[in-house]
Amino acid sequence: MVGGPAGLTKEEPEMMESAYETKDTVGQLKTILVKDLGLNLRESDIPDDISLLEGGLALDSVVIAEFIGHMEDQFGFRFDDQNLRVDLFENLTTLAEFVGDKSRATRKTA
Repeated sequence: MVGGPAGLTKEEPEMMESAYETKDTVGQLKTILVKDLGLNLRESDIPDDISLLEGGLALDSVVIAEFIGHMEDQFGFRFDDQNLRVDLFENLTTLAEFVGDKSRATRKTA
């Protein structure tokens, strides 16, 4: 294993950047939930690992549909039938990782 800057492997800076990007995306998702969708919570009161469905925030299908629309507008990609899965809404971190992947893929093809 060859170390890069500051003794990091080649993959570690990319992994760190991805983790920061995920955290930033989680924050943006919380903003959408609170400011755009009007959830009666403060962003700081929403844990990153809370389910968006039952047992968590319990968002109904109408709110999920609105949330998807806001994400598509803000992050510049479209959900399709192949990638619209319930497990994406397991928690904000899982959703943020997916959003980051889709956004990066969309930017690369643009």
